Amino acid sequence: MTATLISVVIPCFNQAAFLGAAIESVQAQEGVATEILVIDDGSTDHSAEVASRYDEVLLRKQSNAGLAATRNAGLALCHGAFVVFLDADDLLLPGALRAGLRCLEQNPESAFAWGRYRVDYGGGGEIEPPCPQG
Repeated sequence: MTATLISVVIPCFNQAAFLGAAIESVQAQEGVATEILVIDDGSTDHSAEVASRYDEVLLRKQSNAGLAATRNAGLALCHGAFVVFLDADDLLLPGALRAGLRCLEQNPESAFAWGRYRVDYGGGGEIEPPCPQG
């Protein structure tokens, strides 16, 4: 049985300080097959250099076009059955992709899945957001 491929698109504009951790949070996902696409939206820092350190990352550079255009450029390159947009300064928690995939496979009528998040202000300043009621 072939694993379902999940494409993770990471739009990036001057986020070199965070990009490596974002990529590594995707690489750390277990039980799923991923492709990682970093779309450098005209960064003037060393974001492209950071992305280039990872052999399995597909890096595309473009002139600065804004977040929506950068996400769309990444979407056009995806090969996966599912797509996750991950901002370059965000991280996936362990098991996030597997949980989302499981949810979508169990609910094929659904167009998307979402999960909880945790805000981290650095230096141990995490807060748990309230769980939505419904």
